[in-house]
Amino acid sequence: MLPLGVRFATFTSALALASLAAFSAKAMPVRGGELRVQRSEVATDCPDEQALSAWLAAIEGSAPPAAGSPLKVEVELDRDDAGYVARIRSSGGKSGERELRDSGDDCTPLAYATSVALAILFDSSPERAEDQRREPAAFATAPARASRDDSAARVYRAVTPAPDAARGASWPTASLEVSAGVGAGMLGYTITAQAAVSLRLRASRRWFLRAGALWLPGRELPHGPGVGTVQLVAGRADVTATVSEVPRGRLGLSAGLGVGSLSGAGLGYDHDYAVSALWLAPAVGAVGNWGLSPGGALSLSITLLVPHRTQRFSVASVRGIAFESAPAAALLELGAELFLL
Repeated sequence: MLPLGVRFATFTSALALASLAAFSAKAMPVRGGELRVQRSEVATDCPDEQALSAWLAAIEGSAPPAAGSPLKVEVELDRDDAGYVARIRSSGGKSGERELRDSGDDCTPLAYATSVALAILFDSSPERAEDQRREPAAFATAPARASRDDSAARVYRAVTPAPDAARGASWPTASLEVSAGVGAGMLGYTITAQAAVSLRLRASRRWFLRAGALWLPGRELPHGPGVGTVQLVAGRADVTATVSEVPRGRLGLSAGLGVGSLSGAGLGYDHDYAVSALWLAPAVGAVGNWGLSPGGALSLSITLLVPHRTQRFSVASVRGIAFESAPAAALLELGAELFLL
């Protein structure tokens, strides 16, 4: 049978991943079909399915719904080194895939072009259909700033905030992080399981703040005629700076502090005992995040800690030291983030 700590860590990871899987983009009914939007973590300033549906309705106005089979359209909004990108995939009455790009500093121009493209895709008017048949390549690759419909542009500008406002609306954001992993040197010179829960606040595009709790379950230490146990419960806080970004993820460096209680207890001695000591450890580390859906992400981190002092536990009338902490420790954690804001 697996040790209690390992079983707990496995259960925590499974629960976190199951919760994360529940957060997926939902289809939004629109005139002529349904719309599904997914935004990567680096494109959260782009509109979601509700915003795009509202803009689409404003552009279409009182136009009749498209004839034929309803369309199912998926829009993936992302960002890479070249700028923002929208990938549009349709099925049903019309099947196809196209990509729109914009090299601007915010998502507003691309969002406008995407809403116009969706209006054309869902529109049943002969003029729109003829334009799309005559210039399919130009439509698929034209710069996102190009306007195909002046009236649509006026509607879009009326309902779209300024670029600075659009960027500001995406910060701050908050997420709940549940993680599990292993620690080396956290409870003496050995490897132990650990679990943690944290609240993460994204203050800007590059800066993150985190505060939470960390638990390393009891480790048994045979000593003399009895057995001692030791465990660590601590709070921690850190700040992370993003140093690299890819379309769905980011890499950051962190610095922080852990404060908690290192406690021990004895069993099987003439006088069983319990003792605790302050545990204080500065920490530095690296963390990578990979967005899975608009509702959550996975994280993988490694953290190095240096406790402020060496702790030793002993038992009266028993020779030797029952427990001695290591001068440095490391944590390797796999976590799931659930976005709250």
